Amino acid sequence: MGYASYVVVSIDDTSLCTPERPNIEQICLTPDPPTTRGEARAFAELARERGWDHLIAISTASQRVRAELRLSRCFDGEVQYVTAPESFFDRAYRVVYENGALPKALLVQRDC
Repeated sequence: MGYASYVVVSIDDTSLCTPERPNIEQICLTPDPPTTRGEARAFAELARERGWDHLIAISTASQRVRAELRLSRCFDGEVQYVTAPESFFDRAYRVVYENGALPKALLVQRDC
């Protein structure tokens, strides 16, 4: 098999989640709140429920630092990070967004 037996997808509408590979169980969830913090909480809870001690997290390069920070506060296991490509315009928007979101994560929302 590949790197993982499961793929967890964070999506606004789970009815739109379609399996990418037939030999890997895909779990679709909508985090509450629908934020990076909510995703970290949801992924950590799912990992606890299923007894997972290792995750592979995929995010864009512009969001990786904050995703890593958020997940490290919620999940005690090992996490391997992989970055996905993003367009120039998406990256430009994300860099501006991250200039506000990262300080919030560092200074205001310091827990899981």
